[in-house]
Amino acid sequence: MAQLVIYDNIETKETPHIFELLTNRVLIGSSPDSQLILEDSHVATAHISLEFRQSYWVLQDLGSEIGTIINNEPVNEPHPLDHDDLIQISGIKIQFQDDIYEDDSEDTETSVYTTDEDVKGRIWLAKVGMVTLGVIIIIFMSLLASGANLEDLFGLF
Repeated sequence: MAQLVIYDNIETKETPHIFELLTNRVLIGSSPDSQLILEDSHVATAHISLEFRQSYWVLQDLGSEIGTIINNEPVNEPHPLDHDDLIQISGIKIQFQDDIYEDDSEDTETSVYTTDEDVKGRIWLAKVGMVTLGVIIIIFMSLLASGANLEDLFGLF
């Protein structure tokens, strides 16, 4: 199970606050509507979202003014999270922990990134499905327009 560990003092790791990631999408910000509310005047009402995709968590900054930093690097696009990634929002530091990665040995590298080819393949498959559905609808409508009744049409199947 994945969780966020929010430390009062990240260096000494004292007084952690644990937030379990129990749903597939979590909104983090200063709004009372957020699942995780961060009380900091620099945190946007809807600052970041965490979303579980396939088998990994993805962090996305939602256009906040101050931005979001992961492992000392600014985040400008959806970012897959790895175990022990350090997320910084204003002065708040949050450690992402996922027990999926805890059992991995150090000499095994696990990639959670989706390649462009994977995305293009999914888009192609969706387009083929939509075209096929469109052809079926056109055939069905043509048969109805030619005077075929529903009993005859469903008798074909």
